[in-house]
Amino acid sequence: MIQIWKKTYVDIKSFIENFPQENYEDHIRFIYPNGREGKMIFWQTFLHFINHSTYHRGQLVTLSQQVGFNNFSIADLAT
Repeated sequence: MIQIWKKTYVDIKSFIENFPQENYEDHIRFIYPNGREGKMIFWQTFLHFINHSTYHRGQLVTLSQQVGFNNFSIADLAT
């Protein structure tokens, strides 16, 4: 899990550094699981991605602690 997070961090950093700034205001269309269409400005989708990934990191920490793994020195982005 830690190796996956380290690779994900590198990939996200690369994406941020290489995404054209002139596209930050582009509208992104998507489909919710219930079939409804949604639309957000790109920078809003990125904030959603970061916020939602925090939610799932918390789930992983909780589940891992329940099975006895407690070494989470890198679970937070600011370590």
